[in-house]
Amino acid sequence: MERVAKVVRQDKIWEQRGYPYYTKSLVETDEKMGEDIVTNLPDPEANFDPEKEEQNELLEFCRRQLIEGLEWGIEQGIRDRMAELKKSKKYVAFVLKFIPGLKLSYCQSMSQRQIAEALGMTNQAQVSRVLNPKELLTQVRFRLVDRLLNRILAKARELGLTKIPPEPDYLRNLMYQLEVFVDQELFNEAIAQLSAGTKNRSMNSRYAEYLCRYLNRIN
Repeated sequence: MERVAKVVRQDKIWEQRGYPYYTKSLVETDEKMGEDIVTNLPDPEANFDPEKEEQNELLEFCRRQLIEGLEWGIEQGIRDRMAELKKSKKYVAFVLKFIPGLKLSYCQSMSQRQIAEALGMTNQAQVSRVLNPKELLTQVRFRLVDRLLNRILAKARELGLTKIPPEPDYLRNLMYQLEVFVDQELFNEAIAQLSAGTKNRSMNSRYAEYLCRYLNRIN
């Protein structure tokens, strides 16, 4: 009965993950005797590592929050950039060209010269100052890291993995690891593409993909 109780408890854990702990029937038929016999129950603790499960849960949580946070960060970053343009006497007239310019750059891989011609702007330098893609990326990255930090701290508190409030060294290390994580997953490739020049440039980073998806959705 104790072993059955363990299996029931383990099934509850696997039920939360969407699949059972085992699939083999507990009852088999003895072909010689024609009787049903109860097979040995699998030990639910044999392959269960609580620390590994906890780690896997956190990893999955981080991956999910990365994508949700990126989409949110892009939206906030674009709003921040447009607010800056509206405050600028020199560039307020170009606010309505900001979104179309980003689409031409990220969704069609146009050069700044081509964008200037398409949008009736003076030259490449003007396009660069209005779009300022590196500044936009910096704002998106800042928003994303800040959101990830808060969400992961909340998850850590939920799992009892950190003190309230967290130790300063813990926060510093977590922030550093988050920055490394988002750069490897998203921004290193995007920055490299922005720094590569405009000739034959392909904006196909993961960041560019989500930015283009957002731009197509709003315009």
